[in-house]
Amino acid sequence: MFQQRVRPIVIRIVGLALALTSLSYLFNLDQHTGASRIVLWAWERPTNLREIDTTHVSVAYLAATLDISGSDLRVTPRRQPLLLATGTRTIPVIRMEIATNSQASSLPLISIRDCIKKEFVRCNATSIQIDFDARVSERPFYRALLQELRAELPRGTRIAITALASWCIYDTWIDSLPINEAIPMFFRMGSDDKRVKDYINSGGRVRSTMAARNVGIALDEPIHPDLRGRTVYVFNSAPWTPKSIHKVEMMLGGF
Repeated sequence: MFQQRVRPIVIRIVGLALALTSLSYLFNLDQHTGASRIVLWAWERPTNLREIDTTHVSVAYLAATLDISGSDLRVTPRRQPLLLATGTRTIPVIRMEIATNSQASSLPLISIRDCIKKEFVRCNATSIQIDFDARVSERPFYRALLQELRAELPRGTRIAITALASWCIYDTWIDSLPINEAIPMFFRMGSDDKRVKDYINSGGRVRSTMAARNVGIALDEPIHPDLRGRTVYVFNSAPWTPKSIHKVEMMLGGF
């Protein structure tokens, strides 16, 4: 009788232990692969980041550029050297550039998906960032592409996108995309520049839930978004140096 009562209790305890072990594994995995407080964008130029503090700084590097014109697709892998400190957490970035005269309906969605998947595998990554300034007419295509990537990439892959600042403030269409997060870019904003900077510098906040945890800034453009509790992505139009990395640290009040 006692044995019959104990057995269900033991089974529940074992089940709870397994569940806690699983949660612990997921938590540790997220800690290992997640971005640091600061993420430096490393674009297409020779880049030496061997001196960064890898406990606080990650690197999102341009891995490949996809040039698309109608149904034609050309893939250009990164050609410039990228030197990293041992243990640096990295995020491959795929840049998509679509010719202005291309119709969204003619874009080779499956071929683009397969190219991105191939680059993801080549980079041996657990997350990926897509950089694409989709026009309004290209939004359905972009949504379909992200849905294809979500289905094709390994389960648990984190998909992030860079996002125009206006997408995150005035038009939050990205919140329904099949992504994990977005990085609002508060630089190189073109015709939206003054409006967005006035809004942010006066204390305005992003409205997109997908972009709530991140912010993208540039060293050479003065803007003051709220950085508290956010992952800060930093773009540098010049090569990264110990001096410019130190400038980032000072901007953020130290690590």
